Amino acid sequence: TKFKRKDEGGSCCGVMECIICQPLDILKTRLQLTAHPASFRSLTSILLQERGLLQFYRGVAAPLAGMVPKNAVWLASNEEIKTWLTQRAGLQHPNSLIRFQA
Repeated sequence: TKFKRKDEGGSCCGVMECIICQPLDILKTRLQLTAHPASFRSLTSILLQERGLLQFYRGVAAPLAGMVPKNAVWLASNEEIKTWLTQRAGLQHPNSLIRFQA
């Protein structure tokens, strides 16, 4: 069904969010915990040299377990509500809602 496709799309968004944001979150946390100021670039190179690329994805399972279902439900619900509002307002396209609300 359409809802299932939207649900799967939201799940994919959750996975991509984790893959992209997890390394940035690791770097942010490390920068906050360092006693001496370090640059973003220098900390990245130090972590890559000392621990490798997988260091940036350490502990990714917990955020992944939360973001995937959250994004799946949010995206699918948002799209369904937008479609329902479009039909209820008698509009042809969901983007017409923007003009309708203004």
